[in-house]
Amino acid sequence: MVTNTAALPLKVWIGMDTGQKTSALCAVDDAGTIHFQSNVDTNSKEVAALLNFHFPSGVEVIAMEACGTSVRVAKGLRELGFEVVLFGTLQVHRFLTMRRIKTDMNDARGLAHLARLGRTFLNEVHLKSNECMMMRAKLVARHHLVRQRIATEQLILSSLHIRGQGFPKRIRTSASLEKHVLSAIAAIKDDLGEDISDHISPLLQIALNLRDEENKFSEEITKFALRSTICQRFVAIPGVSALTAVSFFTAVEDPFRFRRCCDVAAYLGLTPAVHQSGDRTAPSRITKVGSTMTRSHLVTNLRDAYVKARYSKHYSITKDELDWLADHIEELGRVVHLVCSERIATLRHAIDTPS
Repeated sequence: MVTNTAALPLKVWIGMDTGQKTSALCAVDDAGTIHFQSNVDTNSKEVAALLNFHFPSGVEVIAMEACGTSVRVAKGLRELGFEVVLFGTLQVHRFLTMRRIKTDMNDARGLAHLARLGRTFLNEVHLKSNECMMMRAKLVARHHLVRQRIATEQLILSSLHIRGQGFPKRIRTSASLEKHVLSAIAAIKDDLGEDISDHISPLLQIALNLRDEENKFSEEITKFALRSTICQRFVAIPGVSALTAVSFFTAVEDPFRFRRCCDVAAYLGLTPAVHQSGDRTAPSRITKVGSTMTRSHLVTNLRDAYVKARYSKHYSITKDELDWLADHIEELGRVVHLVCSERIATLRHAIDTPS
């Protein structure tokens, strides 16, 4: 349905509900009046031609829901000069559920209103580059392969454990895994007279194939880390692996979209949640929003760095560091005393102040 566009408003906002083949378009003005509704093929050039025909003076913003079908169209429209914003799926869903009847055109109308009003209170989704998205896809694929490989190896291990056999928890290579499993199968056959190779061998082959594919992805990720200047800076930090560097880089990509550096921690769900109502403030655990995979990479690297610093001889304190501490021990003592005094004063003030 196309309405009369003879008297066009000065400002027009577009909502686009993208689909695999066709998409719904809706245009509203600054008063929320609908001026245009139509279905169009999910193609950036056709969408641009349709908008240029009906709105030759241009449009303000085109709003879409961040999903698999909208990324390609959004990039194409940005290349053609349109301003496109993507909103998070969960936030858009909560806004659109206020309408009882769900249709593609109603969703496009809701997105048009979000384009007009929502940029002031909704978070926009950052549209990453093609190279970053490709590397992110490889990270996700490797992450799933690791989970499937661990589950398969645990299934093999449980079958061996109930028969009194097993293999070490940390096995680095496929050859070592195959050697331990075949040795356990032979030991079970000799001790119990039971041949379990019929159902263990297929699982072992799956685990070996998963390890091979996982290693291929790991090599590609490492090569990308060596090519990227930013990732090389991350890898230069003691304890940061190439996997964690690439995972963090692809999760953030553009750090200038954050106003403060601490916002990055909140973006990855590493800041504590707070529930406040009236005089009651209840702090909670970390929010765990954002990428679970990147957060697990960061926490795992932090844990490994702590273990190495605590127990490894390679991370023991050197004589030069001891000499430096001896030269600055008095200064360090003053700093610690100052910090502790300020903290104690703050706590006393909070205790003495009536609520």
